[in-house]
Amino acid sequence: MKHLFLYAALLAAFTAQFFLSIYIAWTPDLVIAVVVFAGVFMGSMEAFYLGLAAGILRGVFSVNTLPVDLFIFPLAGVISSVLTSVFYRYSAANQMFIVLLMSLGIVAAQTAYLDLISSNSTGFMCAAAGSWRTLLVTVAAAPIIFRYLRPLSREED
Repeated sequence: MKHLFLYAALLAAFTAQFFLSIYIAWTPDLVIAVVVFAGVFMGSMEAFYLGLAAGILRGVFSVNTLPVDLFIFPLAGVISSVLTSVFYRYSAANQMFIVLLMSLGIVAAQTAYLDLISSNSTGFMCAAAGSWRTLLVTVAAAPIIFRYLRPLSREED
C-alpha cells in the first residue's frame, strides 16, 4: 500500500511542479526530490522503478528528453540509494547534498543529450546557471519534502 502512495506522491509532485512553475519562478523540482527520497529511504529497486515512472512522466511532457530521462531518473534513484550506505540518511545536510548531486547529474545528462541531438554547445555551466533558482530551492526544500514523505518509507518508527 505504501508503494501506491509513493507513486501517488510522484504524480502529485509532477502535477504541482507543472502548474506552480508557470506562476512561480522559485519552484523546487519536486520530481527529483521524490525520486531521491525513494533512493534514500525505500531502497534501490523501489527507487529504480519510481525513477523509471518519473522519467516517463518528465520525458513525455518535455522537449525531446524522453530517452535520457528514461535512463537518468532510475540511475539517480539507484545512486541515491548507494550513497545512503556512505552518508547518514537522517541528516538534513546529507539529504541536501544527495539531492544536489542528483540534480546536477540530471542537468548535466540532459544538457549533454540536447547538445548532442541539436548540434548546440550550450554546456553544463550555462545550463546550471540558467536553472540556479530551481537547484537552490530544490536543495533547500529537500529535508522538508523528505519529512513529509517519511511515513511512506519501509521503516517502522
